[in-house]
This record gives sequence, structure tokens and C-alpha cells, in this order.
Amino acid sequence: MPAGGNLLPSFNRLTTQDVPPPTPSRPQATSVTPGGPQILSIHEGETVHHRLLLVYGRAGQPDTRFEDELIYYPQNFPAQRCLVVDTHFKSLVPLEPGQNVIRFHYGGQDTYLTVYYTPLLQNPPLRLAIMVAKDSPLTFDAPPEKRGPGKNDLAAAVVKLRCAAYLWQAFTSEQMYRNGFGRRTFRLEEEWLPDTLTNQESVPRNTAQVYIVRSKLTLAEMRDPLRAQQYKPPNGQKAKESMFNVFSQAIEDYGAPFDQSCYVAALILDSHWDTKLHTITAHAALGGGIKHRQQAVFGSHCTHAWPSALEEVTPCFLDNTVTDESILANDAGDCGTYYKTANIGMGAFLHEVGHLLTLAHTPSGIMSRGFRNYNRTFMVKEPGFAPITPGDEDGSHWHRTDIIRLLFHPCLRLPTDPPALSPALSNVASSFYAIDKGILITNEAGIASLEIWVKDRLVGHLEYWQTYPRPPAQVVVTAEELRRHATWKAGDKVCLTAFAISQSRDTIQDLDGFESQHQVRLPLDHGTITAFKSDTFGDGRMQGTKSFQVFFSGSPAPFSSSKLSRILSSFHDKQALSPITHIRIYQGGFVDGFTVYLADGRSVQCGNAKGNSLDFHFQSGEQLAYINVRSGAWIDSLEFVTTTGRTTGWCGGSKGGGLHKLCPPAGYDWAGLYGSAARWLDSLGCFYCRKQVG
Repeated sequence: MPAGGNLLPSFNRLTTQDVPPPTPSRPQATSVTPGGPQILSIHEGETVHHRLLLVYGRAGQPDTRFEDELIYYPQNFPAQRCLVVDTHFKSLVPLEPGQNVIRFHYGGQDTYLTVYYTPLLQNPPLRLAIMVAKDSPLTFDAPPEKRGPGKNDLAAAVVKLRCAAYLWQAFTSEQMYRNGFGRRTFRLEEEWLPDTLTNQESVPRNTAQVYIVRSKLTLAEMRDPLRAQQYKPPNGQKAKESMFNVFSQAIEDYGAPFDQSCYVAALILDSHWDTKLHTITAHAALGGGIKHRQQAVFGSHCTHAWPSALEEVTPCFLDNTVTDESILANDAGDCGTYYKTANIGMGAFLHEVGHLLTLAHTPSGIMSRGFRNYNRTFMVKEPGFAPITPGDEDGSHWHRTDIIRLLFHPCLRLPTDPPALSPALSNVASSFYAIDKGILITNEAGIASLEIWVKDRLVGHLEYWQTYPRPPAQVVVTAEELRRHATWKAGDKVCLTAFAISQSRDTIQDLDGFESQHQVRLPLDHGTITAFKSDTFGDGRMQGTKSFQVFFSGSPAPFSSSKLSRILSSFHDKQALSPITHIRIYQGGFVDGFTVYLADGRSVQCGNAKGNSLDFHFQSGEQLAYINVRSGAWIDSLEFVTTTGRTTGWCGGSKGGGLHKLCPPAGYDWAGLYGSAARWLDSLGCFYCRKQVG
């Protein structure tokens, strides 16, 4: 796994439960003339934010069986044709910014549709790239009839990737619309270039930019089978760095615009079907985060079956030519014909783009292996099956959990969405707390959904978008409630993932053991009290790490001698914890440790007493409110904040790690801190107990 990233491979073992979401009720048809084209998937005068619009409609006499063609005329773009099967049609309509009046013609009748296209240039784009080897021949695998200039060279790869990306964009918009969240989709980075979305002319338009990124590796180094994702090395040999990492290095060497936070999907041009090894070399199907980038990579072994322009979409998705495995890859056994190869090539690549957009594997849809039906989103016919209505698209959909994740993704924002999260909330992680009745999950940015996982499979989820635009900052769930949304067997290890609108994904790894593992008995001079403990921030796995714990009360700090006297006497009369009077923090590049001083005169060392020290005294009546923590594998820095708003300021020099807030949940009070330290703090959590009434 790349450092700092969440790399998610495609698992062939996943099965497809291809049940798409229900198709919503359609807008009123734009034509009332019997037999004329009727537009059913979009309202007249609607505004969209992507260039290629998928339109579904009906044409021809009802209750008749036939196959024909419909012609439609996009604005300032060559006329296009689409199939009509038993009155159903699906068309891909290219738009230009501003007003678009599109004419649909069938059976001597015309229907007009007005659509407004407003690009959302404020959203971060998905960039497209093609990686080539240092000495690449600049060609990709293709059958003899598809070889030659403009067929399987770099120029052909550029136009095919561009066309595929516009299909991804249209697919996502349609899926978000069907789920009730508007026509939101990611935008592509576009330039004023000769447009290749049509093969009838070559005129400049705003069209998707494709970067050519050259690797330092030679062709032989790229095609080393030890780099191939699907290759199993013989005993004694180790796999080399994946093509995901090879691309990451190449794009880092490329520089701007990839030297800042970005999203990029890359085609590996030099992938090759090795017939001797029966392995696709120089190929990886991977997506996820690495450093400041979210990236997806995919090989070019299916690219020969992709369309280069809109005019080729229908022929490509109907091409039932059998794949010759003596020269071409049959990836995972799913590419037996060319139209199936197109599905896998574009659909599985979209699966990896889903990973870079935070999506995980799901029981059905594109993030399973539903991309085997990818053609059905755009077609009303496939070899052996017609008509394909929106309800017949099977695996070609985003799963509902994908939809919820995409709803809050910065790449898919709409102008009507609330303002973006402040920097302080943009990377806040979720916290999990055991409480008397259930589990409390908190995230100041807002919790979008909870996902229930068993054995790495999604088995259910809960949604909180109903309070959109700002989902709740905290939710309480019980095992009984979770079982109403999912089923699992006794003894199964159940994981609960909280997905926040900040895109953070945080997980309880063992739901059944969470409550028991987080309930503790705290020792006092005259007995014990029942309390809970939070999870720790930081892994606590540094070499030589040692644990610590300190117990204290969340009561206000005493200042006068009379208050102190009353508190001290309570320790002998009751079971009580002592409040904090001040904290001494030791820091350098990280937080080395801290000392907690208590009102009863004791002090407890937490971690190391070395480095620069900072003393922070609590004022009379002041309490510890919360601790801001930056952490990853260890504690990078922290900040103590009081109930009056005073703070220690950030201690520790590192700005790395995710931002967390450590404090008792509502209705509970501080009972202490615990954690571990080696050379510096590598974990920190808190104890808390129910507030006493009266």
C-alpha cells in the first residue's frame, strides 16, 4: 500500500448481486403527438453541468415490436443517430455552454428539447492521463484489422480515453439523478482543442485534456511480469512495485498540475497480453490515495474495443466479434467478445475511478462486478437481449452507498449546495464512544452514513442525508438497530464504518467487543467507579512504547484554600476523583509527553519528561473542555482547550496526521486520560463516566 493512501484493488472473488435502484418516476413527456419522440428522462428547460447528456425516451407506435433509428440534432454539432427498439431509445447528446435546443426526429415528426449547460469550473476536475514507457512504441494491443495510424497508436488512445471519460461522466449524472440528488457528476479538465467527440468533423471546442506522462522505466521494465497485478510469482521471487506506484512516480516527475492536490485517471499505454505467461503485463487495476493525489490506473489491453467518438458508441456496444486469445487478453474471462471487452475496459476503469472518489466494494453495481453490464446504461439493445429499458440495466449502477458518498464529494458539488466545509472541518475524523445504551458516533463536519461490514463485505447501511445540507454531528446506534438494517451470523466479526461529509472514513473493527472492551473499573482510594474509555488516536505501536494512565475529575479546578480543603476532605468521605490544577507539556518535533498535576497534590507523568516544557495552569472554576489531536501512526501534535476558551496552543512541531477532537460525549464527564509513548507519544485516549445529577 502506498504511504499515506488507501489503495483498493479489484477483487475477482466478489460476486454480483445485480439489483439496480428503482427507476424514479419520469418527467412528463415533451411530445404529445402519437408516435413522435417523447423525452422521458429530463424536464424541458432543465440546467445540467456536464457536456454529454444521456437522454431516454420513447418513439413509435405503442405496443409494437420493431427496430429502427432516430436522428437527433445537437446544437452546433453534427447530427447523431441512435437505435429505437420497441419504442425505447437512449441517446447521448453533446452540449455547449449556455442554451441548447436539440431536435429529435422520428417517423416524420420532430420534438424539441431545451437544456442549459453550465460548467462548474469551481469544482476540482478529474484529469486524464496516459502513461508511456521511456522507449514506448506508442501502440496498444489490437487485432490486425484495428492496427495502424489512428487505430492503435497514441493518438487513438487519447481519443478513446476522452470518449470513455465522457461516458463515465454521463453515467454518474444519470445515477445521481435517479437516486434523487440532481444531475451531479465530476467535471473533466477541458481545453480549447480540436474536438474528437465526433468523427464527422474536426473543429475546436472545449474538450477533455489528456496528459501524456512518460515514465523513467523502459518497456522491458514495465512489462516485467513481477510488476503485473495478476501474475503470481514463482516461489523465491517477489513482486516488484506495482504500476500504481510506477505511475505515481512518473506523475511526480511530470510536475504541474499534478504537484498539488488533484484527481487523475491514467491509462497505461504499454500493457501487453503475454501469451506464454497468460498474463497482462504492465497492467494494474487500482485506485486510491497516495500523497496529495487521488489516482486510478488501468491497462490498455481492452482499449481496442472502446469507441473513439459518439458515432462509434453503438457499433462498439453491439460488436459480438469473438476475442482471439492468441493475440488479445480475455481479462478475468469476461472479455470473450468485443462488446464485453468494451464493458470491462471502460466499466472496470470506472470502478477504479470510483475508488479514487472514496468508493468501496459493494454487493452490487460498478463497485462489484456490475460493470459487465456497463453497455446497458447507454443502449436499448445488446447481442441477444432487447429492449433494454432503464429498469433492465442490472449491474450498471452506483450502489446506494456509493451515491451517499458521492453526494458529499467536493468533485460533485452543485451551486445549490451549502458552502464548502471550513478548513478546520475538512479533515475531521469521527470518534466512537461506548455509552450506557449503545454507541455514540460524533463528527463535527456531519455524519453522512454508517456502513456495516462482515468479512470485508458490505451487508447493510444507515443514511443520515435526510437532514441535508448538514447531516447530524452525532448519532447513537444500538446493536438492535443495526440488526434491523443488516444480518450476520453469531461469531461474525462485524465492522462499523462512519462516513462523514468531510470524506473521512473511520471504523470500529469489532462491533460485538466494542462495548465490553471500552467499559472499565477505575481504582480509587476507597473502591472503584464504573467508567468507559474512548478509542485511542495513534496506533501505539512504536518500538519500546510504554503505556500510561491518569485519573482525574472533570470538576472545575479549585483555587482558594477553602475550596481545596473541601475537595481533599471528599477523597476520604466519598469515592471521588481529583480535578486538574495544571499541566506541563514536553515537546519537540512531536509531543514527548506531559505531566498532570492534581488538586490532591499528586502528579502523574504521561510519556517522557524531556524537550521544551510549557506550563498551563487552570484558573479557578475552569475545566478541561477537549483536546485537539493531530495523529496518524502516532501523536503529531495536540492542544488542550478549556471551558473558558483558553488553550495551550498547538504543542509539537508536526502538522501531519488527521485532526481529531478528544473529549467525553455529551452527558458524560472526564475521568482521565490513557495512552502510550516511546520516543514521543504514540497514542492517546480518554476515560469518562456518567455525570452526577445534583
